[in-house]
Amino acid sequence: MTEWTRRSVLAALGLSPAALACRPAMRRRAASAPKPEPFAAALAAARELVAALHPRFADAYAHIDAGVRHVAIAEADGAHYDALAVARVEFVAVTAAGAVHRRRADALDPRALAAAVADWLPASAQPRVPAAAAPRVQVPAPGRATGDWLDRAADLHRRARRHGGSRIVYRAAYVDVRDHETAVVRADRERVDRRVRARAGVAFFAALGAAHHVERAERIAGGDVDAAIPDDAALAAAAATALSLVTARPAPDEHAQVVMDPSAWAHVAAGAIAPALDARAWRGGLSAAAARAGARLAPDWLSIEDDPTLAGGYASYAFDERGADAEPTAWIERGVLRGPMERRPSNVVTRGGTLEDPDAAIAAIDDGYLVESAEGATVDLRSWRIAVRAARARHIRGGKFSGRLHGPVALVADVPSLLASVANATSASGAVAVRDVAAIAPHVVARARVARSP
Repeated sequence: MTEWTRRSVLAALGLSPAALACRPAMRRRAASAPKPEPFAAALAAARELVAALHPRFADAYAHIDAGVRHVAIAEADGAHYDALAVARVEFVAVTAAGAVHRRRADALDPRALAAAVADWLPASAQPRVPAAAAPRVQVPAPGRATGDWLDRAADLHRRARRHGGSRIVYRAAYVDVRDHETAVVRADRERVDRRVRARAGVAFFAALGAAHHVERAERIAGGDVDAAIPDDAALAAAAATALSLVTARPAPDEHAQVVMDPSAWAHVAAGAIAPALDARAWRGGLSAAAARAGARLAPDWLSIEDDPTLAGGYASYAFDERGADAEPTAWIERGVLRGPMERRPSNVVTRGGTLEDPDAAIAAIDDGYLVESAEGATVDLRSWRIAVRAARARHIRGGKFSGRLHGPVALVADVPSLLASVANATSASGAVAVRDVAAIAPHVVARARVARSP
């Protein structure tokens, strides 16, 4: 495998920020260290600054987000580990006229926080924020909730080597954990929480002559890192799919019945519906969805909601960026479009399907395709059209697979038309990460155009 290919595989997994793609093999662990103190110092400084801002604005608060992203990758030549520190403090001030002003500091140093809002306060009103040198980044020692990253990745790679044989020319096992503390500081209260998001998997790279394909087995979880480790059945299925796709046919170009697997539907829900309901796009005239508020877009049994309170959810949280209690928000309620969405999406949950399992969804197709392993999506909010890039489409005839396999493919649709065409869905769902959003998605039966992926 060339270095460029190795780099691109890891980048496609979203692991390139850890700068591991081109490092020589090494085995490195985080040094034992106490919990970093800068968060407490930033919290105290934010408390003083918000108290000073409060008399001058109708509303004022600070949102602190700080932590470490742990990434471990295991390959044939060794295990790699890195940690990326993240620190962000945003101050929000709202005038009596309703104008919203924001200032951001990308450090926890109290002096940086004071500098961020200095122009909002006259010199006479500047609070006494304790001076502190810029904190040295410390990586917390692996604890009971986060565990030992390298051992987990190495064990996952050892299990992955049992699957696929010699035509799997490269395997990369990864464990990616984001362990953050977050706080919202207001004049009358403050809230602090710890949020752990974990994803883990294996990318299988299959090659046959000039043909090649990458398939991955991945799981996500909130809080429990071990819950994100794929089992052997998932690894075997991903290796087999990678091998089959090196001989796949070119994609067709036709409108057809489709069964979208959870990854494909996740990109529709989190990649097309979520941004269309974003309050800024909605009110700024950038989203075609705004003109359809209150209209029926889908069957009356279909509902989609954002639920940050979901137990064990990858993107769950107790309170939002303003300090308000987390609560579910309906996006599509029994087929009717609601909106807009005032906060960032978290766990996008689809409800209402009555099919027992994917086999029942496939049996409902006379002539169409099962679209699987979505890799990304592009959406135009003004026209509300989406193109979902997927690894493969398996042809279905008479409710059974015909043996024809196509890939890679694109599922192209006008989102309202796609929603209107939904015929049924499974009740069982899979959790899929779409950037920082988790989609709890079923297999969905609908109609769309299946075409060659660009």
